[in-house]
Amino acid sequence: MKRTAGGSCVILMAVGLAVSGMASGDPPGMVLIPGGMSRMGTEEARLSELAEMGRDVPHMSELHARWWFGDEVSAHEVEVEPFLLESSEVTNAEFRSFVDATGYEPEGDWEEFAVEGRGDHPVVCVSWNDAAAYAEWANKRLPTEEEWEY
Repeated sequence: MKRTAGGSCVILMAVGLAVSGMASGDPPGMVLIPGGMSRMGTEEARLSELAEMGRDVPHMSELHARWWFGDEVSAHEVEVEPFLLESSEVTNAEFRSFVDATGYEPEGDWEEFAVEGRGDHPVVCVSWNDAAAYAEWANKRLPTEEEWEY
């Protein structure tokens, strides 16, 4: 997930919960993701290739690719511990419950897409801060970058 300063980013919220110290059995609505080794990032040489793949995107250049993917250099192995992840995305209705219960003022334009009849649809157009606030309220957390890419 890329964080954006001052703007909203479209994400489908999935929240994870650390496994350490948990009793046996998965909490309802969550699935255990077994840990393991994973390769994260990219090599510097691939930045030109990534820019070429996005050549039809306005303003894409190697400079832009370096800005966008620069923090992904260099590729490296990471060990991901087992973790729990929601089995489905957070819905508009669930996010609405959070906003109503807390008085939280979301940064994103999620209500534009949370129209009548879409309560069971995944919430979209929330910022990283919105997602983190919801996760804290739900006594969960957002997945780490390593978990998300795993």
